[in-house]
Amino acid sequence: MQIKELLQEKKIKATKPRYKIASVLAQSSAPMSLDEIENVCDDIDFSSIYRTIKLFLQKGMVTEHYFGEKKAKYHFHNESNHNHFIKCLKCGKLEEIKNVCIIDEVNKKTAFKIIDHYMEFTGLCPDCSKN
Repeated sequence: MQIKELLQEKKIKATKPRYKIASVLAQSSAPMSLDEIENVCDDIDFSSIYRTIKLFLQKGMVTEHYFGEKKAKYHFHNESNHNHFIKCLKCGKLEEIKNVCIIDEVNKKTAFKIIDHYMEFTGLCPDCSKN
């Protein structure tokens, strides 16, 4: 789905800043902090980026990740493929974990109807494990 169509579907006015922020997040392979988004969107002030991300969170367009840090990172939410990441505690490398669906396992073992979930992994990457 195209960004403009997604903004329309979520009933969000497609301003240039919102479109640009959504495009940056959609193209990023890893979650981005507000500072990282601001570095790419240098023509958009920080408060507008903050408000836009909060709106996108409310509308379910982005997910929020902390990876054991105080500052959140944001990733474009893909409804057809829920993303999980693992972060190296030593060097900070982020890697997407593909083909992991714990929801199916939880559905098999409980009677709950899962609406959403939040899961983060941290560890040491292969390079840092060697040291």
